[in-house]
Amino acid sequence: MNLLEVRDLQTHFIAYDLDNRLRTARALNGVSFSLAPGRILGLVGETGAGKSLTALSILGLLKPPARVMGGQAIFEGRDLLALPPEELNALRGARIGLVVQSPKTSLDPLARIGQQLVRLQRAHRPDLSAAQAETRAAEMLAAVGIPDPKRRLRAWPHELSGGMAQRVLIAMALVNEPSLLIADEPTTGLDVTVQAQILDLLRNLARERGIGAVIITHDLGVVAHYCDEAAVMFAGQVVEHGPVGPLFARPAHPYTRALIAATPERLQLRAPRSSGAPPNLYALPEGCLYRDRCPIAAEACTRPPPDVALDADHAARCHFAEAA
Repeated sequence: MNLLEVRDLQTHFIAYDLDNRLRTARALNGVSFSLAPGRILGLVGETGAGKSLTALSILGLLKPPARVMGGQAIFEGRDLLALPPEELNALRGARIGLVVQSPKTSLDPLARIGQQLVRLQRAHRPDLSAAQAETRAAEMLAAVGIPDPKRRLRAWPHELSGGMAQRVLIAMALVNEPSLLIADEPTTGLDVTVQAQILDLLRNLARERGIGAVIITHDLGVVAHYCDEAAVMFAGQVVEHGPVGPLFARPAHPYTRALIAATPERLQLRAPRSSGAPPNLYALPEGCLYRDRCPIAAEACTRPPPDVALDADHAARCHFAEAA
């Protein structure tokens, strides 16, 4: 049974422009994917593909003018998109952990690290004493590799390095023992050594605790080395998804092939690569959203592409997926 199942998620930005005309940007256009317990899914794609917006939509963290227009996000048998705000608040930070970008700006600058960890626990478990929550906080800091955790509980956010702050955010995401973890670009702004340490930590903690995890990234190397499955996004759609091994070995969608070809170690292969600007979300083309940049686009691409099953777990949204 899947831990999380996102079905046909649609999110639009609806607002008036400078000429007082109501305009709609179709940012998510039917996002679908699933995640089983203990598995790590990499949500990958170029900037503007809708990766972070997918997470914000699922978690009910959108701000106007963004609005979910349709779809479902079934988590542990409940549709997150249909829950009242108070029920969704009870799940966030408890059953669902979130690791956000920019750790230094995501922590409360006016509270010590220990205070923030204690506050987060007691918000979801009011029966927990402050002493118990502080003990648990120190244990969690130790679990994410922070030395001398009791002393670090008294530290202020500005006293932490970027890597240390990211570890604190991971501790906060896991302190209430969630079953789902969403990490949005968890290594942004960190040097490569610290990046590897953070990703190793996330993978090991997910494995040890049986957590289903979604790692949002634009880095195919992260997906290849740390994820079990991948969902490739373009223009607010998942255009290909499947286990990492088959997807990288036999990419079926032209966009996936272009992403792989654009990685530094592949540039010398001169494989077909896409070019051009991201699609205009206010005026998306009919049919395949990738056809204006696709090297194999044909007349059939003026019609919406089917979701072609290549095997039990690997599928691509393309008219020519079976010929890949």
